[in-house]
Amino acid sequence: MESGPISPLMSILINARRAYLSTDHCPPWLLFVFVINMVFGTGPLTLPFAFGEAGFILGSLWMLVIMLLAFITTTYQVETCAAVNALRRSFPAEFIANYRKQAKRPSLYLGKTSVPQPQPVESDEDEEIQVSTETSVLLTSTSPAKPIKADFEIRERLEVGTLAEALLPSWLSKLTHGCLILYMFGCLAIFAVSASEAVSDDIGSIGSLDSYYLCLSIFALIVIPMSFGNFQNTQHIQLIVVVLRGLTFCFMLIASAHAIFIRQTAEGDNFSFVSPLTTFDVSKTPYLLGNSIFVFMIHHSVASLITPLRPHREANRIVYTAYSVSLVAYIVLCGTALVAFQGLSNTKCQDSDAAAAPCALQKLYNLNFFFFEWKWIARFLYFYPVLTVATFPLISITLRNNLRQLLLPSLPRSFPQFYSYNKNSEWDPFNIAFTFLAVTPPLLIAFLNRDVQQIVSLTGAFAGLFIMFVVPCCLVVQARAQLAKKFGKSVKNPFHSPFRHRNWLYLVAAWILFSLAFNIWKISVPGSCWVMCN
Repeated sequence: MESGPISPLMSILINARRAYLSTDHCPPWLLFVFVINMVFGTGPLTLPFAFGEAGFILGSLWMLVIMLLAFITTTYQVETCAAVNALRRSFPAEFIANYRKQAKRPSLYLGKTSVPQPQPVESDEDEEIQVSTETSVLLTSTSPAKPIKADFEIRERLEVGTLAEALLPSWLSKLTHGCLILYMFGCLAIFAVSASEAVSDDIGSIGSLDSYYLCLSIFALIVIPMSFGNFQNTQHIQLIVVVLRGLTFCFMLIASAHAIFIRQTAEGDNFSFVSPLTTFDVSKTPYLLGNSIFVFMIHHSVASLITPLRPHREANRIVYTAYSVSLVAYIVLCGTALVAFQGLSNTKCQDSDAAAAPCALQKLYNLNFFFFEWKWIARFLYFYPVLTVATFPLISITLRNNLRQLLLPSLPRSFPQFYSYNKNSEWDPFNIAFTFLAVTPPLLIAFLNRDVQQIVSLTGAFAGLFIMFVVPCCLVVQARAQLAKKFGKSVKNPFHSPFRHRNWLYLVAAWILFSLAFNIWKISVPGSCWVMCN
């Protein structure tokens, strides 16, 4: 059966998409979209309740601190990626020798058996820099010649696990891999459960069958094909979802304003805009800890986010802009939630077509809007967790890349095809295998256990803390030391963090020790709870 003719407009769109994907480049605005989609994952669902427990002032200050520290460590990861790219090009023979000595450790030359030749680079400047013949000789030698700016361009996608293998001691590298896998498995399981539960609770049981498992199966059929590609392949769904997230945020503010009006009318002179915002309860900080780390956690995906970016110098500015926009949006969202719903006596939200009164602030904020007169908006907000369908592939792609770099070199070297696969092909058999390895355990967890609060606590408070703060600091210290050792202390990384002074590292280290001590202390307290208490 022959297909019909393709319209000129469709032909232009198809050709443009092919051209975009073939360049494997990402414009700055698309990176902003990716970061926003990751930051606005489950935060709008869980942060308002966390603010309600700890208080608006404490919550706002806590989020500001976490945002600033998360941005500092993100810039450390960008600097590390650039430094290791330069080391990789200047000392290729050394990296290959280390790889052959330690076959079971992922190498920066994963899957390559010869020294790569330098290629023209797209520089951050307006004109393209060509690598000269003289530079090419230096790149393939082990002489300590100072790298040029083009050597620092982030052309090789170096995941966190790969950077850890290249720079950190073996035990710390293994710990990094373990925390990465634990954290991302937890994230993916949370996404799967929250989306499936939202739809399942709405449609109820189908005969004797619990609809949750049907919804989870449909969710898996949607997200698994999207996880085979790379970040650019998901650009269309990302654009759609970021628009839906914007609508969700606006609808939440509109519905909250309507609830404030209802509450003001009912309480009369007793109503106060200020009193719901004055709570300050340090003992409820655990409610904020896991949630805030989940909100600003993009560190596991920094390599996949910034490698295709052009120009690379925009990375820090874009991340800071996305973080700042998200912080303001979350503070506004949580502030209106507290004024509208905090302290209400009606603790049970009714899901019915009849008119309902606003209820007390719920652990999942999307359940607070059944009262709204425009029922289609209430239903839209109720299904907000379904939008995690856009975030699931981003995390699974990062997890797949880390698993591939961790496990592929340990395969028997008698099978050369293991090291000659086309890692840029979506349907390469090894890409398919590692994708299933990344998505199957979280979906299995979601199938066996619908209550993932313990996973949330563990991944946010410990694994998340390690990935967000400990690993970037260790990596950047080692990367700077290696650059100074190989090229001298005068070498300058053009992508260095604006927080280069050692005092910033001390600040982050102090925060790590404080958070770790606080986490251990709260866990040891009988009856203490994490992220959400029953």
